[in-house]
Amino acid sequence: MIETMFNISVFRYSDEMKHMYSIFAESLETIRSHNNKGLSYTLGVNEYADMTWEEFSKNKLGAASQTHTH
Repeated sequence: MIETMFNISVFRYSDEMKHMYSIFAESLETIRSHNNKGLSYTLGVNEYADMTWEEFSKNKLGAASQTHTH
């Protein structure tokens, strides 16, 4: 029973990591694309690069996110 529960936990963790990596890869592409434009400012990777805008606004902005749409 414990082994079955453990394997399920690892599987769920693996799926979550794949999801986060996919978001990170998309963020990185956005950053690179922006930075290739040669504008006066650049973007960079930070601790939120593996979060969607919805996840970021829900978890980090709280009530403020209800007044701003992306």
